[in-house]
Amino acid sequence: CNYLKERVDDTDIKMFSSVEHKKLTRVLDWVKQNRYEGEELALNRRDFAKFVDEHDRRRGTDFHAAFPELKKFYEMCKNS
Repeated sequence: CNYLKERVDDTDIKMFSSVEHKKLTRVLDWVKQNRYEGEELALNRRDFAKFVDEHDRRRGTDFHAAFPELKKFYEMCKNS
C-alpha cells in the first residue's frame, strides 16, 4: 500500500506510525492469501445482505441511507 507507506512518520502525529503500517500490511497480506471464490464467495455475499436486512429490521436502522455508495454492492450481494 504505497499511499500508507509514503505517509509513515513516527515523529508526526498527523502521519501514520511504522506500527500502523506493519499492522495494515499484515492485514492486507492475510486478505490476499484468503480470498473466497465460487460458491463460497456467493454464499458469503448473500449472508452479508441477510445480515444487513436483519440488522436494519432489529435495530430500526437504514443501511442504504447510511451508506448510499454501497447500494450497488448490496444489490450484487443480495442477487449472488
